[in-house]
Amino acid sequence: MLNINPYLERFIFDELKAQYDPDPIAALHNLDNNEQQSQRYLGTYFPRSFVESYNIFYRLFNQEEIYKNFIGKKKINILNIGSGSGGDLFGLIEAMKDFFPLETIMTNIISIDGNVNAVSYQKKIYEQLYQNSNNHLSVMEQKFEDRYDFEEKISKILRNSNEQFDIILTFKFISEFYNRDYELNRGLYHSFIKQSYDYLTPEGMLIIEDVTNQIMKNQKNNIFGERNFIGKIMNKEITDYMKQNNGKLGCLIPICCYHWYEECQDNLECFHQKIFNINHRMNHKDISKITYKVLAHTDFVDKVMQRIDKQECYQIAPERYCINGTYHYKELNVINDTAYDAFSLR
Repeated sequence: MLNINPYLERFIFDELKAQYDPDPIAALHNLDNNEQQSQRYLGTYFPRSFVESYNIFYRLFNQEEIYKNFIGKKKINILNIGSGSGGDLFGLIEAMKDFFPLETIMTNIISIDGNVNAVSYQKKIYEQLYQNSNNHLSVMEQKFEDRYDFEEKISKILRNSNEQFDIILTFKFISEFYNRDYELNRGLYHSFIKQSYDYLTPEGMLIIEDVTNQIMKNQKNNIFGERNFIGKIMNKEITDYMKQNNGKLGCLIPICCYHWYEECQDNLECFHQKIFNINHRMNHKDISKITYKVLAHTDFVDKVMQRIDKQECYQIAPERYCINGTYHYKELNVINDTAYDAFSLR
């Protein structure tokens, strides 16, 4: 069971009046949330994103090569796209605090979201709990209407930033476009990576996290079947990008995607999922199901993977496995005893 920071918990529920009210359908569309809807999202989904992010980055920083890369930096540049009220950003900062002397490392953060209420909450949380003389947070309120609008605007933002980033992250952002209109926005995972690649430092990491449910069925999304799970679409688009770009970008997590992405024939069927059990004052057994990939320049990925033994079988989700690059579902009982966690760099 994973806990949210108690000071943060008190602030969002007592000061910002966050409300716990799970609504999976409403959570798929957040761009135009009013203040009451934003308070519900803050109280329900912010704790999940915070804990997910903290856990993901804690595991990453606990890996020797990644730790050595960051501990030697005088400045860390972070880009967070679709940041909402900042659950993923503050989970990252909490993990960094556990590993690095942030009082001596300059942290420069660019955070982008299109909802005015979420942006306001993010600024208040930062000012109350995370602001110090070595941190600089620039929050941009920017809406993206569709994939093509995103490509145009984010390209301009990145050029104007005049920076390269050590960490680029996006949590539960791209699926919102697909739930609005999949046919119009399909390819956005691919496009997101393409836009980000040139602005990633040689040892930087690109983290894409999203939900695993099916695309919402509506008038624009009338293709609704087994293959329309967000996690499957995300996996296919990212794997296809890696194949098409001559190995410039490698996959740190899931580990099996590093070893076998070139031979992978199951990327449209392959379903990755990580389940988090979260404890906070409004729900002591909150459950979050997500998928994520951690990408980096191939040279750095190879350097990290040199210290990690290759296995034949990795567990990629409950009852789902990657065995020598082939997807297996509900296989032999012995698998549970021999499978390695595909999300763990050990």
